[in-house]
Amino acid sequence: RLCWPPPSISTILLPSAGAVRCFLVPLSRRACARLWNRRGSSRTRGLVLLAVPGPAATSRCAGRPRRWFATAAHEHARALDELNHAATAGDVAASRQLFEKLRAAQAQIGIGQTMLWNTLLKAYANAGDIAGAAAFFDEMRRSEIRVNIKTFGKIMESAAKSGQHHEAEKWLHISMTIPGLSVSLVQYSIMIDACAKAGQPAIAAGWLDKIREASLVPNAFAFNSVIDAYSRLGDASSAEHWMRQMFSARLSPDSTSYSSLISSCARGGDVDSAVDWLRTMVEASLEPGQAAFCAVIDGCAKRGAPVQARHWLEKMMRAGHVPDVITYTALISCSAQARDLEGATRWFAELRAVRLQPDVTSYSAMVDACTKRGDMAGASSWFESMRLEGVAPNEFTYGSMISGFARRGDALEAERLLEDMVQRKATPNVVTYTAVVQSWARRGDVAQAGRWVGAMLEAGVPPNIITCNAVLSACARSSDAAGAEGWLREIPALGLAPTVVSYTTVIDCHVRNRDLDRAQLWLGAMEAAGVRPSEITYSVLLKGHARVGDVEGAARIVGRMAALGLPLDVVAWTSLLTACANARPAPREDVAVATFRSMVRCQVAPNDVAMRELTRVLGSAERSSALLSQLGAEVPADVRSGSSRRSADLACLGDAFEKK
Repeated sequence: RLCWPPPSISTILLPSAGAVRCFLVPLSRRACARLWNRRGSSRTRGLVLLAVPGPAATSRCAGRPRRWFATAAHEHARALDELNHAATAGDVAASRQLFEKLRAAQAQIGIGQTMLWNTLLKAYANAGDIAGAAAFFDEMRRSEIRVNIKTFGKIMESAAKSGQHHEAEKWLHISMTIPGLSVSLVQYSIMIDACAKAGQPAIAAGWLDKIREASLVPNAFAFNSVIDAYSRLGDASSAEHWMRQMFSARLSPDSTSYSSLISSCARGGDVDSAVDWLRTMVEASLEPGQAAFCAVIDGCAKRGAPVQARHWLEKMMRAGHVPDVITYTALISCSAQARDLEGATRWFAELRAVRLQPDVTSYSAMVDACTKRGDMAGASSWFESMRLEGVAPNEFTYGSMISGFARRGDALEAERLLEDMVQRKATPNVVTYTAVVQSWARRGDVAQAGRWVGAMLEAGVPPNIITCNAVLSACARSSDAAGAEGWLREIPALGLAPTVVSYTTVIDCHVRNRDLDRAQLWLGAMEAAGVRPSEITYSVLLKGHARVGDVEGAARIVGRMAALGLPLDVVAWTSLLTACANARPAPREDVAVATFRSMVRCQVAPNDVAMRELTRVLGSAERSSALLSQLGAEVPADVRSGSSRRSADLACLGDAFEKK
C-alpha cells in the first residue's frame, strides 16, 4: 500500500510466509523504527520490512542474490522478537546469546545500537539483577554506545525489582549528570516503585512530593505504588489517606489500588472498611476481581464470622468468579475460628465436591479446627489423611498438633511430634518449642521443661518470655522455690525482662511452701524493678496469709489493694474470711463479721464459698443465715441476684480495719 515507483516488482520467498508480493520503497531509519513499533496494527499488518545495506556494505554483499537479503532480514527480525520475549521473561542467559548474534549482524540489518543494548538491559531489569545491569552499562560505555534516558530507566527497574531503592536513587542521580538527558515522570515513578517494593512507603510518598517539585504531575502508577506499599505493611489508614489524595489529584484508582486497600483493611481485621471500599469500587464502575472478594472472605474468617463469609462467597459467585482452594480454605479457617468443626468439615467436603485439590493450608485449617475443639483424635485423623494424600505437613500443621496435645497435658505426644517435625526438615519456631515446654510444665516436670529450653538454644531459636514463664510455672507446680528463683535470675541473661507473670509465679512458689517472708521479699524486688504488682499478685499473697490464718497480714493486703484501686472481688473477701477461720488459737469472729458487712456494703455478692467460710468462723449455718438475713435490707437487688462491682474505697473495709 506504500507507493513509490519501484525499480521492479519481485517475488521473494520467505521461510514462513511463502511467496509474498513486495513493493520496495526507500524509508529512513526513523521511519522504519516507527513502523517496527507499530507492527501488528491494522495499518502495518502484512507489511514486510527489508533492511537494505548502505553503500559501505554494498561492496561486502556484492553478488549476493536478493533472496539472501530477504532471508537475512526475516531471520534477524525473528531473532529480535525472540530477544524481546526473553528479556521480558527476565532470561538473561538466553537474551545474551541472542544479543551477541544480533550484534554481529548489526551492520548488515541496520538495527539501532542503543535500542539493541537497551533490550538486553531489559532482561537484567526483569530479572532484578542490578549488579549485572551495572556491569552491562559499563560495557556499553566502553563500546561507546550512546545511552539515553531509557537506558537509565532499565537499570533503575532492575534495582526496583530487587527492592534496592538506594541503588535506584543512585542511578537516577547519575542520569541527571548526563548532558542532554532530562528525567521524566517515568523515572520518578520507577523510583517510587523501588521504595514501595523495599517496604519503605514513607520514602515512596516523599518522592511524590519531589515529582511536584520538578513541575511534573504524579500519575496513577505512582499513587498505586504508594497505596500498595502501605497495604502490604498492613497500614490501612495510611493506604486510605493516599487513596483520598489520589481522588484529590483527580486521578482514577484502578482495580489494583482498590484490591490492595481492601486486602489491607481485611488483614487488619477491619472488615467493615474493606466492604465499604469494595462498594466504592463497584460505584466507580470497576469490576471487583476474585482477589478483592477473597480478601473480604478472609477478613470475615479472621473475625470468626462464618455467616458474613458465606454471604460474600455467594456475592462472589454471582459476580461470575469461581471459588478456588484459597477461598474455601478461608471459609474452613472461619469455621475453625468460631469453633464450628461441623461447618469446617462441610466446607472441606464442598471443596472436594467441586474437584479442587486441597493443599497443605486446607488440611492445616481442618487440623486447627479439631484442636480448637479439643478433638485430638479428629486432628490426628486429618493429619494422617494429608500424609496419605502426599501433602507434607508444614510448620503451622505441626504447631497446631503440638499445641493441642500440650493443652491436653500429653507431653510425650507433643515431644514426639516435635522430633518428627525436625526429622522431616520442617523448622520448629519459638511457638512450637514453647508448646512442648508448657506441656511438661503442666506436669510440674522442671527437668524436662528445662531440657527443651536447652534444645531451643542449641537449634538457634531464642526462647521468649512465655517460654521462661512456663518453666517458672513448672517450678511452682513442683514447689521448687530455689529452681524458680534461679530461672528468674536467668531471664535477663537471655536478653529478656521479667514480667509481672514471672515475679508472681515465683511469689506463688513461696506461698505454696508457706514461706510468706520470702514471698514478701520478692514482692519488694518486683516493685524495685519497676514492675507493678497485679491483682493476681496480691491475690496469691492474700491466699498465702489466709492459709496460715494470718488475719493481720491478709488485712494489710486487702487494704493495699483497695488503696491502689484494684478490684476487691468475692475471691479477695473470701480469702480474708478464710484467714479469720484459720486463725489460732481461735477463729476471729469479730473481724469475720466486720469483713462480711464490708463485703455487702461494697456491693459484692457472697457466694457459696464465702458462706461456707463464714460458717466455719461462726460455728453454725444458722448463725451465718441469721447474719445474712440481718443484712438483707442492706443488700442491693443486683447483689442479691449475684452480681459484683469494683471497689476502691478503703472506708468500705469496716470497723475491723480502723486500727490497721
